[in-house]
Amino acid sequence: MQRFTWAKTMAALSAAALCLAMAPAATARTAAPTCVTDSATKAFGRGEISICIENGRAHVTGWAEDLKPGGWLDGECVAWYMTWETATGDFLSFAPVVCGHAGGPYETFDYDPSDWSEGPQNITGVRNVSLGLFDA
Repeated sequence: MQRFTWAKTMAALSAAALCLAMAPAATARTAAPTCVTDSATKAFGRGEISICIENGRAHVTGWAEDLKPGGWLDGECVAWYMTWETATGDFLSFAPVVCGHAGGPYETFDYDPSDWSEGPQNITGVRNVSLGLFDA
């Protein structure tokens, strides 16, 4: 009986080795983009943002709304702030600024910050994303 079990085990191992040998070789894959999303509602504004990073570049989409568009008396706008991780260190930037008193209280955006000559280059990640005020 013990001999029969040993023979079955050896046959199973041989079959598994044959299956592995016949399996197709793994193909090289491009890494999927790394994405970060956030949404926030604060007393002064609200919005949503999505950032996807791939091959050193970022695709930023979203919207922001100024909830206190008090004109020039208010003097403040709403913006998404991002701290980028790059090949040369951290880099702070912000999404388009939304000012209820200058241009409208709501705005959508879709852009790559690397397209701007002063924007972050060789992006490797996002350290921080936050909705904040921007002095106009």
